Amino acid sequence: MTMAFRSSWLLVAGLILASGLLYLLLHDKPTTDTTVNHRPAKGNSYPIVLVHGFTGWGPDEMGGYKYWGGRKSIEDMLKEAGHPTHTAVVGTVSSNWDRACELYAYIKGGRVDYGAAHASKYGHERYGRTFPGLLPDWGQSGEHSKVHLVGHSQGGQTIRVLSYLLDQGSVAEQLAADAGGSDLSPLFKGGHEMVHSITTLATPHDGTTLALMLRDQAGLLLNWVLTLATYINETHIENSTYDFKIDQWGISQRVGETNEEYRERLLQSEIWDQPDISIWDLQPAGAIELNRNYPSVDSVWHFSWAADDTRLGPLKEGYIPHVGMNMAFVATSLALGKYLNLTPGPGMPILDQSWWPNDGLVNSRSMRGPQLGIETEVINVAELEETPTYQPGRWYFMGTKYKW
Repeated sequence: MTMAFRSSWLLVAGLILASGLLYLLLHDKPTTDTTVNHRPAKGNSYPIVLVHGFTGWGPDEMGGYKYWGGRKSIEDMLKEAGHPTHTAVVGTVSSNWDRACELYAYIKGGRVDYGAAHASKYGHERYGRTFPGLLPDWGQSGEHSKVHLVGHSQGGQTIRVLSYLLDQGSVAEQLAADAGGSDLSPLFKGGHEMVHSITTLATPHDGTTLALMLRDQAGLLLNWVLTLATYINETHIENSTYDFKIDQWGISQRVGETNEEYRERLLQSEIWDQPDISIWDLQPAGAIELNRNYPSVDSVWHFSWAADDTRLGPLKEGYIPHVGMNMAFVATSLALGKYLNLTPGPGMPILDQSWWPNDGLVNSRSMRGPQLGIETEVINVAELEETPTYQPGRWYFMGTKYKW
């Protein structure tokens, strides 16, 4: 561990924003809350697609240790319950635009197209990996005409971007194609009703103040993720792999390159100093921009769940973790539970005590739905006297799961 890591307990703790890797390794306890409070009547058999969050991984990585379930597989559990379910894989630290493009190709099949305009604007490759497709007939008539998208943490932002692009397309990409005579991905054409519902779990719709606190520490954050991944590869899980999936930036581990050399090259990259990256999207400012650019789609059903593993401290000067919180997140939870910014810059939200409750990584308030930078009514189902008549195009906050 370097001196930089020793110098600040908050920074060391904050680096655990790379949550997926450490969380599932240290926190694979069984869930006792198995109730479903708002189970809809069966009305369709569209497939469910699970989309991981920041630093997540695919089912074939990490020695088979599941992002969705750990030593158990949530995908398999849903299948056994009669729901066709698939697990998607996207970039671990990429922006939500890039991840949405990857998610489209991963589900539909084909080569990832990040768009000519987008690639030119941010200076990375236009095309990425090629995938066989989870559902190659996605969008065609039949049982695969639509999907249910379920996103955890940043995955919830990603599926919102994908849903909007499918419906509305991208004017910038359309203009670039017309001007340059290049091909236009179907994703950017719009007019596709291919998503039936969006469900977000602990998603920082309005950003997380943890990312704000760490916005100048991208290099150390990455170093932590890489060091942890290397440790897992070498000591914890036999035959494990971890792939950052940032090929669009021309960054991948070369043949014969050591993990240390790869880490150093990544750390020296300029990708962390521009907004086409997850660390920007996860800040309140980046989330506000995303909310404005990708509002909800009228034909899609939107649901959100929040998590909270904190309580008001004894001196009422902040929120503190519940007894039993994963030790990996106690320090970050304490930091989130007392962070204030009552005099933000223009266009930025006041970060008051309502932002203190958290799950260790994300402010619970932010998980309810997109509320900043956009005129979106998030309907709190728990506050209604009777079960609402759900409608597409509206956001329904289904409640908070405590001690999650």
